[in-house]
Amino acid sequence: MRKRYIFAGHENFALYDLTTPEGHVNENVLAYSNRFGDERALIIYNNSFYQTRGTIHTSTEINVGSQEQAHLVRKSLSEALGLKYDSQHFYILHDHKSHMEQLFPGQKIAQEGFYVELNGYQYHAFLGFQEIRDTDGTWWRLHESLNGQAVPSIKQAYMEMLLEPVLAPFENLLYLSAELCRNKRDSKAKASDLEAQIQSNLDRFWEGLESRGYTKVEGALAGEALCESLSLNLPLVEETDIKSTELEELGTPKAVQTASAAHQLCKWVVDSFAPEKEIDDQTWFESLYLDRRIQKVLVDHGLSDHEAWRVTQIFLLMLFECEGEDSIEECAPALLESKRGQVLVQAHQYDGHIWFRQEDFQDLFKWLYFWADLDDAASIRDFQEKWEERRHQMKALFQTAEMANYRFDKLLDLLKGEGQDLAEVSEKSPA
Repeated sequence: MRKRYIFAGHENFALYDLTTPEGHVNENVLAYSNRFGDERALIIYNNSFYQTRGTIHTSTEINVGSQEQAHLVRKSLSEALGLKYDSQHFYILHDHKSHMEQLFPGQKIAQEGFYVELNGYQYHAFLGFQEIRDTDGTWWRLHESLNGQAVPSIKQAYMEMLLEPVLAPFENLLYLSAELCRNKRDSKAKASDLEAQIQSNLDRFWEGLESRGYTKVEGALAGEALCESLSLNLPLVEETDIKSTELEELGTPKAVQTASAAHQLCKWVVDSFAPEKEIDDQTWFESLYLDRRIQKVLVDHGLSDHEAWRVTQIFLLMLFECEGEDSIEECAPALLESKRGQVLVQAHQYDGHIWFRQEDFQDLFKWLYFWADLDDAASIRDFQEKWEERRHQMKALFQTAEMANYRFDKLLDLLKGEGQDLAEVSEKSPA
């Protein structure tokens, strides 16, 4: 254990009873704390098959005297851990087992103790106890909002709360844009209402960005142009794709519509706004946690947490790694060599070579080609011909991967082959 030193000393060690809401002590629960300087630990273990809940507040008797002259005292959890208990201090507790975090006011721990619920044989190993001083009431607001809920990162939750004037309208835009994609102009009245709501949220989104020092890029497309692409592009792709199962393979209709809306909306955002400081698009986009809201809406529309994360990562890959007007085939080597691309195809080392997963590779490029279709569905006169050309290129890309035996380095060599068209390379495949 790397933190062994926290548990080694006895000067600050304290053992606690878990008191149930009925006022009884649960003898099956082992709870103890220790600290080394400002590093603290609280361990709670339910040594029973049955669920339990209760509060840890005061320690059992501790001898602060000598062995010859015992002086027994009881310490509160706050005292034993050396926590501050005024209204301005909060503590971030990291659960070493679940890797989740919780936020607690120092004052509440001092007054009420530490409430916990445990399943049979469950344990918590709380480490860290990072101290936060709340000078403006924002940490109290976050504590009230979370209401004891554990999250992957308290600091990230804090930043998202501060960014709510940007994130709330952005999330609304994702839902509304997906609905406009679904509407397909079936109802002009409904489309008109959706477009009005989109424009209203675009205005709120812009106000939120402006308050954080962002400026609108000169020549940025108006909201009407965004609404037009949302209502036209996906239906055109769906009509062209009617004879294949490609869209069905990507996910549920709602998830595909949401991914379509997110792609078009975020391209518009990146092209329309610029931060006050000179930082690249990817940095400011991710610093606003916009990608997390895309992931959340995708989950709401039928994807699993992992699927939503994956689609969002593919989306970010295309948005920030595929520069200019390059085709997917021309972008492919750079996309795959990027850190995000290698994660998405699960590039891994085995037996002296780097390999990638066929299924993840194909899924990645199906999404990339789908979004490429969206970008020009309404702007190319003969879109059907372009769609068929892209499917030919995608098939050639998959054959090239097969020809490389799904070896990562070999695939990159084939894709980078000077003077060779992708289709020509794939024709050499034994398949």
